[in-house]
Amino acid sequence: MDSVKHAICALSVAALCSGCGGSGTSAPDVPNRPSLTVSAGDFQTGSIGQVLPELIVVTLLASSGAPIANADLSFDPLSGPSENIQTGADGTASYDWRLGDAYDQQLVVTYTPTPTQTISTLANAIALYEYQAPASDAEWPAAHADSLAVATNPLTSMINAIRRGDFPKVHTVLLARDGQLVLEEQFPLVGETSYTKSDDVLHYVASASKSITSVLVGIAVDQGLIGSLNDSLYSYFPQYSSFDNWTPEKDDLTIRDALLMRSGLGCADDGSWEGTQDFVKTTLDLPLIRTPGTTWKYCTMLTHVLGSVVANVSGMNLADYSQTFLWDPLGIDTLGWTYSPVGRAVTGYGFWMRPRDMLKFGQLVLNRGSWNGAQVVSEAWAEESAYSAATDTGLGHDLYAYQWWVLRVNHGGTTHLVPYAAGDGGQMIFVLAEHGVTAVFTGGNYGTDLTAQPIDLLLDYVLPALN
Repeated sequence: MDSVKHAICALSVAALCSGCGGSGTSAPDVPNRPSLTVSAGDFQTGSIGQVLPELIVVTLLASSGAPIANADLSFDPLSGPSENIQTGADGTASYDWRLGDAYDQQLVVTYTPTPTQTISTLANAIALYEYQAPASDAEWPAAHADSLAVATNPLTSMINAIRRGDFPKVHTVLLARDGQLVLEEQFPLVGETSYTKSDDVLHYVASASKSITSVLVGIAVDQGLIGSLNDSLYSYFPQYSSFDNWTPEKDDLTIRDALLMRSGLGCADDGSWEGTQDFVKTTLDLPLIRTPGTTWKYCTMLTHVLGSVVANVSGMNLADYSQTFLWDPLGIDTLGWTYSPVGRAVTGYGFWMRPRDMLKFGQLVLNRGSWNGAQVVSEAWAEESAYSAATDTGLGHDLYAYQWWVLRVNHGGTTHLVPYAAGDGGQMIFVLAEHGVTAVFTGGNYGTDLTAQPIDLLLDYVLPALN
């Protein structure tokens, strides 16, 4: 059982004062207004699933400072029934707040002296996290972090920082070392209510799909379906009789260039392709504005084109191909797909996966393409695609390999390369080969700078935990 400690982390006194004195103005502007204050005794320690009574004391005072006795107060917790309690002669009322098994709770205390006057105060309680190993199952063996030389204090600090809201809209955090799960936490109530806590919920992985597409290309290369990464990208689309903005230099755009995001095409990466029917043709029709292979420029639809290369050379629907050669070997049978209007799987951003399955995918790359003794993709591809192919993006920080971002991380006086799949909203899969660690984060920070929060969590908490 998980042990928890509860603490009042925020109190907002007189947070709502509607119709005070009939004026309808906000609380600070209303004269002669009674005040509500909330205090709490020491919170108990208990176990998840155990109902914990936590003593809350509310004091109701007139504007003169005199206690208001025999007043009816309404106590309305976020979960659980409401309760009415009268104040005593000293103007106080005590309430046992049943926090139960939720780590994020709210309590609203309301005083309504007249039908047109309401004064409320809001209290928030958050259960402080204490580390405990995940449970082992057939899918993932689990171990206590200490047994694998992973320090629990940084992990505890990370989870409590997320619970406090220091890192908003983080949905899940998973960490595995040496193929064993050492951390799995979910955060359905911090900052939003749209995410449902469940091990089986598919999560949108956004552009982390690109790294999955890279592995699918690698499998096709291993099978001999793709002759060479130096082949012209256009040569793999014989179904098109012509291309707009054609110049002979377009033939110089190779599959390798597309993998490295060095196509030279005038790709705005603004979603404009979604207004067209055939995303592949729309991308290949773009004008060539730079020499292929020379300049890095992020282009989501290049990944869609690469996925379509795999579908073309295999003669299979990409969903069927990936299920047969990637997901089945990993024991993954629940996925979500997004399709273009012409029925092609959108591989630049269209996958939905369970966070645990995202961790499996990271573990596959950590194992240099091997899973449970079977070589799913060649060791050579795993090494080249995520490490040795990495080149400078010109952005001043990350490198970029074959559809993998690559962090340069200094740890213990040594610089390591950390490939990671990254998607909008905070979907990231990190592969820390030197430590035998994979880490997964999911989140809901779509379209904001907070999408990069997992990098801060990795650098500030996960790396310090690795001995």
